[in-house]
Amino acid sequence: MLTDRLSIGTRAVYRNLKQAIDDNCDYAPILDALAEQGYDPDNAVLPNPGFPYCRMFNPGADAIYVTDPDGSGKLYETLIKGELLSPKAKRTYQSLEVFADGHGDRYSWHASYTWSRSAGNTEGGVKSDIGQADTSTTNLKPMYQDEYILGFQKMLTDRLSIGTRAVYRNLKQAIDDNCDYAPILDALAEQGYDPDNAVLPNPGFPYCRMFNPGADAIYVTDPDGSGKLYETLIKGELLSPKAKRTYQSLEVFADGHGDRYSWHASYTWSRSAGNTEGGVKSDIGQADTSTTQDFDYKELTVDTYGFLPNDRRHALKVFGNYDITPDWSVGANFLAQSGRPINCFGTLPWHGALHPYGASFMRCGGVAVPRGTAGRLPFTNSLDLNLVWTPSFMPGLTLKVDAFNVFNNLKATAIGETGEDGAVGPQYDASGKWIPIDTYRMPRAWQSPRSYRLMIQYTF
Repeated sequence: MLTDRLSIGTRAVYRNLKQAIDDNCDYAPILDALAEQGYDPDNAVLPNPGFPYCRMFNPGADAIYVTDPDGSGKLYETLIKGELLSPKAKRTYQSLEVFADGHGDRYSWHASYTWSRSAGNTEGGVKSDIGQADTSTTNLKPMYQDEYILGFQKMLTDRLSIGTRAVYRNLKQAIDDNCDYAPILDALAEQGYDPDNAVLPNPGFPYCRMFNPGADAIYVTDPDGSGKLYETLIKGELLSPKAKRTYQSLEVFADGHGDRYSWHASYTWSRSAGNTEGGVKSDIGQADTSTTQDFDYKELTVDTYGFLPNDRRHALKVFGNYDITPDWSVGANFLAQSGRPINCFGTLPWHGALHPYGASFMRCGGVAVPRGTAGRLPFTNSLDLNLVWTPSFMPGLTLKVDAFNVFNNLKATAIGETGEDGAVGPQYDASGKWIPIDTYRMPRAWQSPRSYRLMIQYTF
């Protein structure tokens, strides 16, 4: 304050972008990495639901992608060096402002001058110099869920306790992508824009756009690549239903210990239902976080509410340890759990042909097959054993031998759930009975086979 009616000041600002999120659409580095694993890139069918057109990443950073290059359901993990994808995202902003404020009995005023400099290789969420709009709604809200846990534990003796725990989770809001042009073009038409002029997709109107399923979406798009942006408000019900997912479980457990042993046993009943698994879609091998096909089109959401892939109704766990001598101990771990639900993904008639998303709908043989109603995989169980030696004559040395899946149980943990050829549609025999494709219900993942591990550790 220079006087009681006049003040001056200055303000300096410096911002430095440390990490950004964007998408990368270059297939080559991933295919090269797959070739190093022995996969033949000529077999790739790109894009497909397990290998999307573009993938989110941190520019300049190493990226780990889990993809299904040929749509077979088999997933491959690849580590791609950042320099093979793009340089690091950079953006700095510097400013220096001087300002003055004054007021009197009947007036007030403010004046400022700002020098600023913004430099880098990315503008941020948009690219205004070519009219490229954001790939998400401008009113996108974070994903969250409510969780409630109630439990108790009671000591029966000084060596035995029992307890129970109840868990309830309810998804309140999700983030995914939607690829339906029609509602946006209809909204543009209401603003006087002629949808016949649209050139889709283009940099200002991406193939798919992030949104909160079921919520109203505000999109800023450039439908014809002219550089002119239009803002449209799309009602949530025109894009998709609300994302739903609940999880309920009740666990009973017991813990015991003695001078030379300890053990824990638990049984859990659980139920997981909804119309979205979450960030991925494991029933078709789609592993792209928050860009699943669940909400791409409203047609894909029909009959999708049901038991989710992680709905394993029963689980029994027992593990323990016994000290044979001060130097030697043995341990065991047993797990038994019920199998996951099975689906049947088929085709959908669409404008006199088949929907372009192929066999991605909850229907087979022209009949609705709601999520999780095509059966269940079998119960699985596995027993692991270990032997540990900690020689007293050499403190700090530990030798451990583990035997995993001792009885070598090899039941299927995932099967092919696509029942129809996406390009052909349902097939029937002479009697009119539906014929699934050969790979339907064919195992594509099993329990890990029996294996052994030797560990030598020295702590000093």
